[in-house]
Amino acid sequence: MGSPCSRYIVEKEIKKTIKRIREKEAVLAIQEHREPKMIRDFHPHILRHTFATRCFENKMEPKVVQTLLGHSSISITLNIYTHVLDNKMDEEIKKFGVAKTEEVDPYSGLDVDKVRITARSHC
Repeated sequence: MGSPCSRYIVEKEIKKTIKRIREKEAVLAIQEHREPKMIRDFHPHILRHTFATRCFENKMEPKVVQTLLGHSSISITLNIYTHVLDNKMDEEIKKFGVAKTEEVDPYSGLDVDKVRITARSHC
């Protein structure tokens, strides 16, 4: 087995890999007579964000995620390392839309002929 990698070695290897991917994409784009797709830089720290986000998507307890990431404060975990994804936002907004469009009869179950409404009954 080898020794543990430092973060600098990991970053260097990722940069080399991205460079190779960009070169292959450039060649492929020329062969296909199109513009090359942009391959963005990647930093290993983004994996922490992804990990925390996936933990919360899978309903993991915030305190467990905090411990796994080694944060001293839950607010760091919740405010910095989680991101609302577009599909999750759409799901939650749809819940509101369904609730908003459901018709609720406030008088269901009441015999309205027998209910006496007075000025005091609304206070």
